[in-house]
Amino acid sequence: IARDGRIVHQDARGFADIETGRPISMDSLFRLASQTKPVTAVAVMILLEQGRLRLDDPVSRYLPAYAALQVAVEGRDGTVELVPQERPLTIRHLLTHTAGMSAGESALVSRRINEMAQALVGSPGQTLEMVVDGYASLALGFQPGTRWEYSPGAGFNVLGRIVEVVSGQSLWEFMRANIFEPLEMLDTFYYVPSDHLARYTVGYQRASDGSIAPADPADGTSRFVRAGRPQVMFPGAGGLVSTAHDYLRFAQMLLNGGELDGVRLLSPKTVELMTAAHATGIPKIGALGANGTAFGLGVNVVVDAAQYGEASSAGTYMWGGAFGTTFWVDPKERLIGLFMMQLQGHQPVRIRNEYRALVYGAVMEQMR
Repeated sequence: IARDGRIVHQDARGFADIETGRPISMDSLFRLASQTKPVTAVAVMILLEQGRLRLDDPVSRYLPAYAALQVAVEGRDGTVELVPQERPLTIRHLLTHTAGMSAGESALVSRRINEMAQALVGSPGQTLEMVVDGYASLALGFQPGTRWEYSPGAGFNVLGRIVEVVSGQSLWEFMRANIFEPLEMLDTFYYVPSDHLARYTVGYQRASDGSIAPADPADGTSRFVRAGRPQVMFPGAGGLVSTAHDYLRFAQMLLNGGELDGVRLLSPKTVELMTAAHATGIPKIGALGANGTAFGLGVNVVVDAAQYGEASSAGTYMWGGAFGTTFWVDPKERLIGLFMMQLQGHQPVRIRNEYRALVYGAVMEQMR
């Protein structure tokens, strides 16, 4: 927990490896999964600030195959029909999860899109370019801009590929040069180096009966370790591995209006644009669109703390990952909360919610 630019609480409890009893430490390495998305959003905002792209640019400006995307709809006879886009798919749609690069409201459409997506599964040597080129053959689940539905993979992978096309670098090279090295996030990678494996955590999976079993090991066989093998896939939607300390520096940069320790990545106005509520006034599909929130550019934003139903402030922005990592930034309280664990299927445990409640329960203004 950080407030007013300094760490006010830090603790490491639990196991990095239950089987061996190796404990979690403050420098343990965690799979970020979808908590990668805010980093990808910052990469896009850097290019926006440089004038190299615009939010309402059509995706086809950078990826021509996306000019002919179609939208899947359920017909009256119970079949799936493909219809043209009514408006171009834009970078803003991708950043706000309003692109339709998800399943849509109809179960029939969802099943058909998932069948199409399964047909794209390729070899382990695929690059981001290959994957994103494949997405262009998929249908959208709804007309861009008409719905909000979280896109776990496709939308932000397309954004990552746009960063590559505009910058001429791989997404990893761009992030490393423009985000990680300037912020001294030296423990953030797409692939864990072999000499860091002693700090890498096992990724676990929680079954429906509550039991926990390893899902991804903390050794050279992990899909996040590529010792001696090509390192070619750098997704925008997930895949980064980091530490609590490194991600705190990223969050503090945002809270500071784009600057940390004298190094500026973004202007305050650009951060303000990123963390504003953009996806408003449209229906939400799926449970991840919490009441009282609306998506900004890569982060979810609290617009009504009462409807949100948890201690918070309007303007707080946040996101997390499938293994249980989460962070939030509360500009009003000058507060950052960060929590890291490695448990897929963690939702019934409710640790993240309880952590947030405890943090806000401890917030007290100092006597002047």
